[in-house]
Amino acid sequence: MIRKIFSALRVIFYISIISSGIVIILFLVLAKSRATESLIEYTSIVSASATVAIAILTLVLAIETWRMRNQQYSQIQKDKVNSVRPLVVVELAEGRVINDRMIVIKNLGRGIAFDVNFEIAGEGRCHHVEDKIINYISEHGFIKRGMRNLGIHQIVESHAFLFNELGEDLFEACINIHVIFKDIYGNQYDNRFSFDMSEYENTNRLGGKPENERNDHLKQISKTLSKKL
Repeated sequence: MIRKIFSALRVIFYISIISSGIVIILFLVLAKSRATESLIEYTSIVSASATVAIAILTLVLAIETWRMRNQQYSQIQKDKVNSVRPLVVVELAEGRVINDRMIVIKNLGRGIAFDVNFEIAGEGRCHHVEDKIINYISEHGFIKRGMRNLGIHQIVESHAFLFNELGEDLFEACINIHVIFKDIYGNQYDNRFSFDMSEYENTNRLGGKPENERNDHLKQISKTLSKKL
């Protein structure tokens, strides 16, 4: 709203300056054609006023040019930072065996993530289970000590825990992971993830991942064909 008001005021100011210039020019033409003493005196006053108006207009134009240059520079800097901005995400994915869960770290951004650090805490809904999960996840070196860098589209994954190790209270727990990272220019970002274990109840598959099953079937077909050939 304020920006619109300032824009309207600038337009009004420019129109006023241009109108004044036209009036001054007409007055000077009239003074030259009639050449009376009173008109000559008024001409001097008008000329001085015109000089002041031109100086003010020049100052305004200089300020506007400076402001536009700063806006362009700010936009260029913003685009420059966004072009290398990393985006680190954390997932608690299905593992390769029954009841297994994987901790998965991904960089989905446009640039390399540096100084990646993790902070893990429970919400206090089920202390003893949350403490176990935090201990399991924190045992991983890339969680405990952080990561020096994480490349573009790079994925790091490792076994997190087994559901049957945590008992029936598992689905009452909730874990929060706060990840902090920087871009190549040292700008710091952060991302927060909350894993409510109740959402994973009754979602386990009987068997491994579909891609693992396909690989097993392909291996079996390959063995069968090799024997026949």
